Amino acid sequence: MSKILVPAAPDVEFSARASEKSGEARTSAPKAQSPLDAAFLARIYRSMAWFGAVLVVLAALGTKNGAIVASLASGLVLAALLLRAHEIGVRALMRPKEQLGGFDARLILALLLPLKFVLIVAVLAVLNGFGLILPAILALGFFAGQLVIVAKVVGWMLTRAAKN
Repeated sequence: MSKILVPAAPDVEFSARASEKSGEARTSAPKAQSPLDAAFLARIYRSMAWFGAVLVVLAALGTKNGAIVASLASGLVLAALLLRAHEIGVRALMRPKEQLGGFDARLILALLLPLKFVLIVAVLAVLNGFGLILPAILALGFFAGQLVIVAKVVGWMLTRAAKN
């Protein structure tokens, strides 16, 4: 399995400029960085893991039903895997053509995107056919994963607004 290395977010330095009138040095604040850097995504995966673990434990203690617990956990894992697949696809689109050995990233994405969804639908259909998952509970787990993503982005926006 290949590992995609992501460089660290760039540090924006304060630049000191001399004021022509007062002769004092003043600094300009750096522009706010994008929230979608590698550290932000890592925090989302960590939050999905602990939030998912709490939900699964509560579901296990509350229902004592293996199908419900497995379906909830499957939905959370599906949400995390789809976020990871989207992250890989976006990085492939942003990568220069030379790093792909001459292949165009859009071609790779155009081939992998439909295959990814066909594979997901096939796995879910097989699991549902054998009665191993409950679709409504799986959807609830998937929604919980999306809720974590939205909560992290809203939290980032509120933190940024409070600093300004």
